Amino acid sequence: MDNKAIILLGGPAKGTRFRPLSLHKPKPIFPIGGVPLIYHTIESLSKVPNMKEIILLGCFTDLNEIEKFIYMCEEKFKINIKYLKENEIMGSAGGIFKYKKDILLGKVDNFFVINGDVLGDMPFKEMLKFHDNFCNQEQYIIMGKYNDPSQSFNYGCISYDEKTKEILHFVEKPLEFSSNVISCGAYLFTSTIFDHLQSALTNSLKTGNELINTRNDSQNFNNHTLDMNESNASSETGDNISCIKTPSHFPYKSVKLSFELDIFPELAGKSGHLFGYILPQNTPWMQIKSSSSAIYADQMILNLYTKNHPELLAINSKSTCTVIGNVFIHPTASVHNTSVLGPDVSICAGAIIGPGARISHSIICDNVHIQDHAFVTCSIIGWNSIVGRWTRIEGTDCRDDISIHSLFSPQGKLNPSVTIIANDVDVHSELVVFNAIVLPNKELKECTQNQIVL
Repeated sequence: MDNKAIILLGGPAKGTRFRPLSLHKPKPIFPIGGVPLIYHTIESLSKVPNMKEIILLGCFTDLNEIEKFIYMCEEKFKINIKYLKENEIMGSAGGIFKYKKDILLGKVDNFFVINGDVLGDMPFKEMLKFHDNFCNQEQYIIMGKYNDPSQSFNYGCISYDEKTKEILHFVEKPLEFSSNVISCGAYLFTSTIFDHLQSALTNSLKTGNELINTRNDSQNFNNHTLDMNESNASSETGDNISCIKTPSHFPYKSVKLSFELDIFPELAGKSGHLFGYILPQNTPWMQIKSSSSAIYADQMILNLYTKNHPELLAINSKSTCTVIGNVFIHPTASVHNTSVLGPDVSICAGAIIGPGARISHSIICDNVHIQDHAFVTCSIIGWNSIVGRWTRIEGTDCRDDISIHSLFSPQGKLNPSVTIIANDVDVHSELVVFNAIVLPNKELKECTQNQIVL
């Protein structure tokens, strides 16, 4: 049995809540635990038996960083990785539908679809085994987990039969309480799912919804699938990285199709099509929505390193800095032996941590310079930024309500949250920056609190 996986990256228009960090690099490759966010998903997928290819599907146009990332992952995991480009946001199922032929190329038996902004201890290998043991080619799997009922309104909610595991009801972000079992944004399909996508498309065309057919004929989409040998499927980025253009013969001008809104609600409770692979109660998992949520994702991944990759965590020794708890230090970072790091700190490539610096609960991105005796906590310091001597940068821990945390209060004031310093910011010495968001390429010469520095 051959398997594939598709990771949905979205695009610049979908990462607005992750700004200002996504202004410099795409959200899917923001460093979590010292490596790009989707690296963790690819690593888990690489352990699935007979995983032949991983497809990154999105509408990013500046592919320089994505190209580098793909090359690094192909070298690391010895698996083919390809980027397929959408010309616009098409929903979680629209791009899958458009690139049907490419996904099924090579007699694929099963394929995973995973949202690019979720991560955790996600057992894809066990999910596939569950499908092989209990499901047939007409049945599909949604990975789910139990969640705080007060936060379930922010996710797809699943009602399922605990004995048969069949999903009886699915609703995306319900207005009223539906279930405390939520979708983890990871699905397992067979080729027959495309019949349901075609049906949903046909129904939408009949009702004049978001899907617009630009042809006068009634040919089925199966006759218009992507031909990889045609000139219009040429590479945009060179021979090493596969980046496929939209096929010119794709019969629909605009396709917006969602598994969560158009497919799952229709399949749930009907003819045994949809089943739930429900994770144990305390399984680490989260969705990265806002820039501040990256802090808590980083802490989760560092904690997972204690089990999966203890070799990546820094340890105390006479020749190194003082380490408290879980700390990742990139091999190319320079950390003074009088500094104190932790708990829950990631120091990325090329960063410089000066004498006496104290950092906790923070992400320090590439080529950041934290100068002598600076103090950083509950903060993200963006690429190439400088934190001056004796400067204090501090945010507020709001992890208990991170999924529902609003940036602004009803009065229009900035709510207490993680402090975000974007890329190429120079924070002068002997300042205090508290609960602030600083946009890129700024020079901060005075203290700031509860403000967005534009």
